[in-house]
Amino acid sequence: VPKTLDLTTAESDKVSLYPYQEKAVAAMNRYFVEEDRQSAILSMPTGSGKTRTSVYYLLHDMISSGYQVIWLCHRSMLIEQAAEQFYKFAPIIKENNDSMEQFKMVCISGKHASVRALEDSDNLIISSVQSLCNNTVYLPNILSEKAMIVVDEAHHTLAPSYRRIMKAIREKRPAAKLLGLTATP
Repeated sequence: VPKTLDLTTAESDKVSLYPYQEKAVAAMNRYFVEEDRQSAILSMPTGSGKTRTSVYYLLHDMISSGYQVIWLCHRSMLIEQAAEQFYKFAPIIKENNDSMEQFKMVCISGKHASVRALEDSDNLIISSVQSLCNNTVYLPNILSEKAMIVVDEAHHTLAPSYRRIMKAIREKRPAAKLLGLTATP
């Protein structure tokens, strides 16, 4: 079921990052925001907090700036892991955008909502590759002006299914940014 979090009343847990995670967040901000570059890979060892680091960055610097994030996963366990982190830390959006009143998140897969649940007002879409690959026709209608694609386990992006999704997004939003996450680039 799509979730909406009221940011006007939501309490934020203090998000503590290790120094190497803070360094990664600063590098992503410099690369994507200050230099306005388009595609990058965040490579960190297994267990070092790739999800936590990227979730913090995406909430704090991208979603708070009006980006819609499309997070692609190849397993439902990864969808739930990311969704839990985003929902828990969503109130940090207020650190950079105190006028943003709500955060809308939807998970798409065979175990979650249908692709038909997507709306152009969704701040975050966490989807299985299979669900979006088979339904790319819906993507042009739900994309915000500013979009960022995140590929969890980015070493899978050479697969035709991932390419099809990225192509559909970039046909509508050529300036869409791309962040790959992997321990094995």
